[in-house]
Amino acid sequence: MPSMPENELTHILTRFERVCVVQLNLCKELENIADSLGGQVDRHQCALMASELERVMDNAHDFEKKTLFPALKQAMGMQDVAQINPSEKFGFLTQLESEHEDDVGLAGEVVEALNQLADDSAKISPDAIGYLLRGFFVGLRRHLALEGQVLRNATTKI
Repeated sequence: MPSMPENELTHILTRFERVCVVQLNLCKELENIADSLGGQVDRHQCALMASELERVMDNAHDFEKKTLFPALKQAMGMQDVAQINPSEKFGFLTQLESEHEDDVGLAGEVVEALNQLADDSAKISPDAIGYLLRGFFVGLRRHLALEGQVLRNATTKI
């Protein structure tokens, strides 16, 4: 398989950075909602973030699955994730892909909680919703930081 031109990979990594910025902005908005749960909750913002969360996560995962990961595999000379041995230095792709499934599940719970806050019909306590939101955005921030660092390290070695 031919290697990927460096400028194409650079363009894809730049797109990845933009996707990360959008996700980090979403995390900040979710943190603002979590911080407001002890007082006045902006129900409109909760509804907006519920809708935005689904869109942002779908776009991010779609980009990574269809563009970023295949490009990295091509750049590394791999056709399929099954060729990646987890003990190898690029085995992180398998881990990152599997983490997306966890993200989707937790994002669904967050969307449901945000919609309940928006409708003033929350079935769980504000504290529980706060923990749910924090668990999601803290985990996403960690995932993005690790993903970015690993990708930077990997692409410098390609």
